[in-house]
Amino acid sequence: MCADGEIRKDSFEGLIAALSSESFQERELASGKLWAAGQDARAALEGAAGSGDPEAVRRSRVLLMRIRAYVTPDSPATIVSLVDRYRVSVRQEKIEILTKLNQAGAHLPLLSILSHETDEDVRFAGAEWTESAGRSAMQELIGMGDLHGAKAMLGLMGADPEFVRWTAGLLALEQKLDASIREMEIGRDTGDRSLLLACYRRAGDVDKALVLAKELDQ
Repeated sequence: MCADGEIRKDSFEGLIAALSSESFQERELASGKLWAAGQDARAALEGAAGSGDPEAVRRSRVLLMRIRAYVTPDSPATIVSLVDRYRVSVRQEKIEILTKLNQAGAHLPLLSILSHETDEDVRFAGAEWTESAGRSAMQELIGMGDLHGAKAMLGLMGADPEFVRWTAGLLALEQKLDASIREMEIGRDTGDRSLLLACYRRAGDVDKALVLAKELDQ
């Protein structure tokens, strides 16, 4: 444990091992610490989710679902319960859970779940919420400094030009425009490039914007 209370990454191995402990209390304690570690624990949990121990696999998959959906130990219990149920639900049940998340204003969990959903019928049913919930979810992501999550959200939104421009404006408002540009200049993903173009334009970098616009035919 670090001085500030955060879990050291080199302790994840022990926590993962404790997920299959014979002691229920130890399993619960390890689950709680891994959940609190959030995104930092994802790699360790992804490894455990493919392990041979059924209890470790089950707990790891539950925690991964929560973390991917940005559900934290501080989230309302009703939202946590809905996200947990979604993982083991069939198509119609999933749609009902998404409806409840939308009604509860849990826009970030809702859209994060949709971004990982592979069932096209579920994605189609959730499409009606992407525009109304998208801005709220994106604002949360950028406020948290999660540019990776924000770019994934743009993929769900279909990289709509207006939404991309709005995102660039929000990055500027949060004073994260320059840092985001530097990060995106490293990658070559098409979705990233569309946002990068909007950021160049927002930053007033005309020369780079012209070059990239020609490359993207925009």
